[in-house]
Amino acid sequence: MYQASSTLQMTSQNTAQKVLGVMNIYEEEIAQQIELLRSKNFIEKALSNLNLDVSYFSKGKILNNELYSASPYNVEFRNITSSIYNTPIHISFPNRNSIHTSYSIENELFQKPIDINKWSVLEHVEIKIQINDFDRIVLQQDQFQHNPYFFKINNTDEELRKYYNKIQMKLLNAAAKTIQVTLSDENPQKAADIINAI
Repeated sequence: MYQASSTLQMTSQNTAQKVLGVMNIYEEEIAQQIELLRSKNFIEKALSNLNLDVSYFSKGKILNNELYSASPYNVEFRNITSSIYNTPIHISFPNRNSIHTSYSIENELFQKPIDINKWSVLEHVEIKIQINDFDRIVLQQDQFQHNPYFFKINNTDEELRKYYNKIQMKLLNAAAKTIQVTLSDENPQKAADIINAI
C-alpha cells in the first residue's frame, strides 16, 4: 500500500473555490473550508478528469499488479450492461492484430477473439483496444502465457465513492490555514494523481 499526501494552504484562489464556484471562501471558518473540500460534490468534480473508468492489471507471480497509466494498451467501451461492471476481462495477444478475450459472469464463461483497434461486440459490452507498447506485452506473455493481462470496467459512481471514503484531511495549522490531504492506494501513481487533482 502506498500513501500520497499534499499540504494545501487555503486562500481566496484555492482549488475548491475554482471547482465549485464558491466566492469568498477565505473569509469562511477553517472548519467549513475542510468540510467543503471533503464534500462529495467537490471530490467528484476534482477527480472527473482522471481516467477511473477502466482499471488495468497484469498478472504477477504472487499478486496482480495494477498498471493504471502504465498499461501497454488502452480500452474504450460503450453500450455496457451493468452486470459486467468490476468483472475481470482477461486478454491475451496472439499477434499484433488480434486479441483473445474471456470473462465469467455467474459462472458462465464468455470468450471471443477480437481485432485490434476496432469496435467489437462482446456479450455484455462493446470494446475497442488499442496497443501502445507491443514489446512490453510480449515480455509479459513470455512469463505468463495464460491470461497475462486483465482489465475491469468500473462503475464511475462507485469508484468515486471508494476514493471519497479513502481521502483523509486534517488541519495542520489554523493560523496559516494549512490542511494536509492524504490517500493510500495500491498504485503510487494513481494515489499521487488523485491528491494532485485536489
